[in-house]
Amino acid sequence: REKGSAWHFTHPLYNATIYENSAPKTYVESSEKMGIYLINPQWAVRYRIISGDVANVFKTEEYVVGNFCFLRIRTKSSNTALLNREVRDSYTLIIQATEKTLELEALARVVVRILDQNDLKPLFSPPSYRVTISEDMPLKSPICKVSATDADLGQNAEFYYAFNTRSEMFAIHPTSGVVTLAGKLNVTWRGKHELQVLAVDRMRKISEGNGFGNLAALVIHVEPALRKPPAISSVVLDALDRSEDATYATVMVDANSSGADVDSLEIVGGDF
Repeated sequence: REKGSAWHFTHPLYNATIYENSAPKTYVESSEKMGIYLINPQWAVRYRIISGDVANVFKTEEYVVGNFCFLRIRTKSSNTALLNREVRDSYTLIIQATEKTLELEALARVVVRILDQNDLKPLFSPPSYRVTISEDMPLKSPICKVSATDADLGQNAEFYYAFNTRSEMFAIHPTSGVVTLAGKLNVTWRGKHELQVLAVDRMRKISEGNGFGNLAALVIHVEPALRKPPAISSVVLDALDRSEDATYATVMVDANSSGADVDSLEIVGGDF
């Protein structure tokens, strides 16, 4: 075999990457120089995948520049089996290089890692929310927390939350999903508020709307506040004029935040 000892790949193992959902004829990328040096200018190198491409996604090409035959790997032109990182995140391809005239063979492994694209819509868990609050709940009180998830990675799996239609009564934190009270409730005027919460990937604009987001229903029931009757909070005795045998009492009444006016105060016992 002529110069057979020089017939080998630059490395026995290469690491390459490609984005999921890549179009047909998209080449994998590698920082390493994949291929074989042509020590003999007469060598005619042919590459083929002999293992690891069960879904029949990839195709090899030879590309000669000077004394080097590059191994190029791309998705097929009829790429019906799309790369999907959430289904499979890497392929280990066994590449065979042959030179027919001299019957030379060499093998190399190429690990193709599938990179994440922001291709999944967020999903709310649970898909809808129902809460009951009291009419006298203080402003800025937290009401509930909504949550969405998807199987993308890193920033692609983070969301912004917003109301699909702006609300004067409620606010939602854009990153935590906590819903708070922003306006004064009035159960007589409105006892139920029906809202739609939108989750949009942080890598996309909220202005894109639910085209790449998802909606969850949020129903907030408002219950009447418990009305407590006014109560005497303190009684202070005071002798205003020490020359006379007279004592006065100052009575403090707490309306219990009901806003009620105290019409009268009566002595109902003990005045014998």
